[in-house]
Amino acid sequence: MKWILFIPAFFWLGSAVAAPHTTDEDAEFDRATLQGATESSAGEDVVPTLNVKARFDAAFSGGEPTQQGFTLPHFFLGVDGTANPWMTYRLTVSPSREYSTGLVPNVVPTEAFIRMGSVSQKEMADTANITATLGLMAPTINPWWSPDIGDLWVPDFFYGQRLLLLSRDMGLELAGHLIPKRLEVAVGYFNGNGIFGFNTNNSRALTAFGRLHLIPPGTWQMYVGGGFFHFAQGVSGATNYRQNWVANPFLAIEGEPLQLHFSLEGWWGGFQDSARRYSPKGVVASLRLGHPRLQGFVRYLNLSSVPTSMGRLSELHLGATSDPFPHLKIFFYFQQVAGRSTGTENSVNLRARFAL
Repeated sequence: MKWILFIPAFFWLGSAVAAPHTTDEDAEFDRATLQGATESSAGEDVVPTLNVKARFDAAFSGGEPTQQGFTLPHFFLGVDGTANPWMTYRLTVSPSREYSTGLVPNVVPTEAFIRMGSVSQKEMADTANITATLGLMAPTINPWWSPDIGDLWVPDFFYGQRLLLLSRDMGLELAGHLIPKRLEVAVGYFNGNGIFGFNTNNSRALTAFGRLHLIPPGTWQMYVGGGFFHFAQGVSGATNYRQNWVANPFLAIEGEPLQLHFSLEGWWGGFQDSARRYSPKGVVASLRLGHPRLQGFVRYLNLSSVPTSMGRLSELHLGATSDPFPHLKIFFYFQQVAGRSTGTENSVNLRARFAL
């Protein structure tokens, strides 16, 4: 526990270091130089930015003997920013088990991409636009699948989500907000499991996403949509042969006054290799409600024909979340995971999420 307490203190001490002394003449020269070097031909300021982000979860779990104890289930460190009004970038690292079913906590690049837009960042919210994202990223499947769990209000991804969805991958994704605040679509082409170098496993993945806002974003919003991916690897009969697809329609209602989030998802898919074939299908339901500082939540997943030895899988998260201080979120929840062949495992979890 001492090292957990040391990390926030380390960042506090770093922020307390005094800046180097500069004279008024030096500051005026720096401002003039920066303005002349970053002014675009259209007269719009082009000031590159760099933001450093860090986040980690410290957790305690009580329940099954194999799950008890303190853990560091999530960790995230990265930088992002703008290179010019039409281009942004992001580079992050985190443990691979955060968004996949791998158990070895290797710290690996999670995202490393540039994103170019047809309009500037200031115009994107109110203007129809198209963006191209190139590099290492998580394909857009639904609004609740992100390489950074800190972007979401949930304590953790379901095991079923990590099992069925594509995690990070190398590729190109084109996205368009065709009607601002109403209609968005995205399509992508990825290497499959080819992450760092050449695609030696002969795989590829196609992805698609669409969302229609029935009530545009504001105090309240309501939207429907769906995601899809098709993954192919090797050729039929080969030992590395894989042929997977998943369709994921969804509906959500969100409202700021009650901190409301209600969503329903459907799951249909097909998983096939050289020896087996599975057809997973099921539902995911999520509800959050409460006060800006304290909310209750319940989340439930049920899948049949899961592509593991489990057969059927159900998961339940029931608890509360609080934001007592800036940069700190607390989760206290009951978790149940049940598989047809593995039985039922129950646990009570306390999790603190620190974000800088």
